[in-house]
This record gives sequence, structure tokens and C-alpha cells, in this order.
Amino acid sequence: MMQIPTGSAPPVDMGSFLFVFRPNVAIPQFCVAYRWWEDEAINMLWAYDFNDISQAIRFGLFHDESSPRSSLLSRNMQFINEFLLAASKPYEHCRLSELSHPQKVEEILLRSSIPQRPLLTRNWIPTISGGSSDPRTIALEIEAESYFHFQQIAFEDIVRSALGYKAVSVEWFLQQHTSLYGILVNHLHMYPEELLLYLEVEKHLRDRSPFAHQALAKCIMAIQPDGKHNMPSRNTPGFAFIAAPIQQLFKNHSSSLSTIFKVLSVLAELYEARNYYSIMAILDGLCKYIAVGSNTFRAFDASRTVVTPTSLIPPKVLPLIDPSHNFASYRKRYDQHPGIPFLQPHIREFRQCGKSAQQPLLRLFQAITSSQREDNDPVSC
Repeated sequence: MMQIPTGSAPPVDMGSFLFVFRPNVAIPQFCVAYRWWEDEAINMLWAYDFNDISQAIRFGLFHDESSPRSSLLSRNMQFINEFLLAASKPYEHCRLSELSHPQKVEEILLRSSIPQRPLLTRNWIPTISGGSSDPRTIALEIEAESYFHFQQIAFEDIVRSALGYKAVSVEWFLQQHTSLYGILVNHLHMYPEELLLYLEVEKHLRDRSPFAHQALAKCIMAIQPDGKHNMPSRNTPGFAFIAAPIQQLFKNHSSSLSTIFKVLSVLAELYEARNYYSIMAILDGLCKYIAVGSNTFRAFDASRTVVTPTSLIPPKVLPLIDPSHNFASYRKRYDQHPGIPFLQPHIREFRQCGKSAQQPLLRLFQAITSSQREDNDPVSC
């Protein structure tokens, strides 16, 4: 039965919170005296390596967003024809050959750019519990929606945002969490008796999505500004776990932009999978890349600061790749938040402990297999 809204809670000022989910707050601060990669990106556009040009367009690290189009329009017809042929399938060649020079340039830009994904709005809304809702279930629902919106962010946009450029999918993600805050504020403003429930929900969100937790924590503080909530404060920007390593790659300038683009392209493929195996591969790959790059560069300039994994990766994320005690930190995290596993420590645990160590993984694989089987079943009309 729907409860009658109450108007006893004071109005809430949302203006101050909107600042929390802006890119310049969610992304670690990044300041360099010389944005060297912009000059290198421009040089790429005027060179003759099709792959380098495509990568430069894909990541879009230009002071002037129109630079790729202006450069390509200035190139001769033979170069544009060869570029478009290299970027297309044989069965497309006949159709593409009939396009005008400007149309071929637009085709190259389209094929080199990241696909534009639809901007999806939030679906989750709180319901009137009547005191019977489970806080953990609500927390999981909120986190699932937060994670869903995180999946809509292009890796290239994270790179752009990390370096201070406008990134639509990142800004949209942050806007959806601002909306979550507004939804929660309105709900608890109308139904203050639900506050005790959401105080418990907040506890379940503490080790989950930092964005979802921050939205609810700030909501609670807005509803009860003088209350003693004992909530942990989060001073680390939400995207620090992935933006900080990217920033470090560009800040140290130990490799050419072309090399960094190749590394980022591999990481983008791993990022798309969004699972423990990929996260471990990303972090391990960044560490190895920086270690090799630093050792190579040190031979030319001993005055450069050597980058270590500790300085590259935020402290909260670094324990995931700590191999001590058979990746104990990772396995603890996996037990709390299951996903597609990083198999090496699980296999080692199986050899040491027997079948009991594999039961959670077997259940996961069974669930995945069952889901795939259902997806492949023909639909009867």
C-alpha cells in the first residue's frame, strides 16, 4: 500500500553536490608544463603511417578538435584513396571509389573514430519498502546500475578525460550518478522513515562502486546534516584507479606517442572485457611497460625519475597484483565480489586444497554456460 508523502523534512540544496560529480573532481588533477603529445599527434596527421593517423583520430588528443579533418582535406587524392582502401573491406572498394574527396575524408574520420554509443538514462528507482526491504539487495541493485553505466564509457574517453579533454561518455556517467543522488534525496525527503534502511544500504556500498556510495553518502548527509553517521570519507577521485596510471604514462614522456597509442589500444581491448582477468592484465601490463620504458630511457638520460609500480598505480588498486600468499588480496576481493576470474591463483589453490577451492568457480562457469544456453535457444512464437 502506497504511503502518504510527508513534508516534515527540510528542503535540500542540491547545488553544492553537483560539483562532486564533475570530471575535474572525479578525475585526479593533471598538470604538465608542455602537452608534448599534441605536437606529436599533429605530426602523425601529416605523416604517411595510416595506423598512426587512425590512432591519433581515435584518441583525439588535439588542442583543436578540427585538426584531423583539416589535415586530411589538405592531403592529395592519391593519399586519401590509399588510406581509405587500407581502412575498408575489398567488397566496399567499388562504392567508396565513387565518393568525392571530402566524402572520402569523412569516411576515414568515421572509421577511425570510436563508435558513438547511445546515452542511456537510469532505470533504478527506490520503492516504498514498508520496513521489509533487504539493505544488501538494494545496495546490489544500485551497484549493478552504476556498473552498467560504467560499461557504457569508452576507454578512449577515459584516456581523454584523464588528460583534461572533454569526454561525453564520462560526463554522462557522472551525470547519471548526480541523478541517482537527486532520486535518493527526493525519496528520503518524502519518506524520512526510510532513512534507517538506507543507512544500512550505505554500509553495504562502502566496498563497492565509489560513485554509487558517494551519491548515497552525500544524500544521507544532506538529509541529516547534523547527524553522526560514521561514514568513511573518500578523498580519492573515483576514476583514480584507471586515470592515474594513464596520466603517469604521458607525464613521464619515456616513449613516443605512437608507442603509447599501441599500448593503450591493447589496454582498450582488455578494458572492453571488464573482468578480473582483464583488470589484472591491464595493471600487470602497465607495470611491465613502464618498467621496460624506464630502463630503456634511463640509458639516454640518467636524470629522469624512474617510475615504479607503486608510483604508477593507486594504493587501493595495487594490492590486486601483489603475488604474495598466492594473490591473497585478489582472492579476498574475488570472494566478496565474484566475476570472471584471474585463473592462475585459483589453479594453484586447487592444487593445494583440492576440489573445495574450485566450487565457487564451478558455480560461476555453470551459471555462464546456462545463460549462454538460454541465449542460444530458439525463441518459440
